[in-house]
Amino acid sequence: MNAILSPKGIHFVEDFDYLVKENPEDDYWNVAGGLVMAIDKNGLKTVHRTWKDEDYAHLKAIEGKHKTYLRFEYKIDDDRDEWQHVIGPKEWY
Repeated sequence: MNAILSPKGIHFVEDFDYLVKENPEDDYWNVAGGLVMAIDKNGLKTVHRTWKDEDYAHLKAIEGKHKTYLRFEYKIDDDRDEWQHVIGPKEWY
């Protein structure tokens, strides 16, 4: 049986992580939240998704890692939403 893939959207995305340190002496940062912005063909950015980890809400966050990629969204057999992030010529997840 073949699956039916129905495209929902293709757009460039900017993905930001917000980082915190639980202890200022730590050598590492924890991801406390994020922001995903879709970029249209005219360069207009709209918020696609935001999230935050309530465990770190009391800590001051800085903007950390920033990624830009191409996002393909599609539906499988009219019942399951899926997506692929293309991050390089031969890299996706």
